[in-house]
Amino acid sequence: HQVEHREQIQLTEQLQLKGRLDRLDTSPNGVGIVDYKTGTPPSKTDVMSGEEIQLAFYALLAQQSAHAVTQAEYLQINDDMASKVVISGETLATLSEQLRQQLLSTFNDIRQQQPLPAFAYDKICDQCEMEMLCRKQMWEEQVATDSL
Repeated sequence: HQVEHREQIQLTEQLQLKGRLDRLDTSPNGVGIVDYKTGTPPSKTDVMSGEEIQLAFYALLAQQSAHAVTQAEYLQINDDMASKVVISGETLATLSEQLRQQLLSTFNDIRQQQPLPAFAYDKICDQCEMEMLCRKQMWEEQVATDSL
């Protein structure tokens, strides 16, 4: 239906989300979102846990349009051209709604000048090049200090 689709939505008066979707497909059942990956796409486990939010974010953006989003997927561009992660139906709707709630909560916390938690998993932290810039260590120190 469309490639390089730009979308923006207002979540609140002060909060606007913008994005560009690689491809939108349409059918009588609704809209499908395809995100092309030239490298290794995120795992379905990471998508389902909320660690990787790109598909849920795109579905959130596109759901504000006239059509219902029924599927979102990563399509790995290589010799196989295979879909590596496909999320659809209620699962996709749930992930998108959880993301919307998380965004609203996070930006509310920012407006309230609340400390933000570090959403990090140890396996990712072990590979991160931003160790000296990350707030995760500070968050852990604050928790330890508060419990004294």
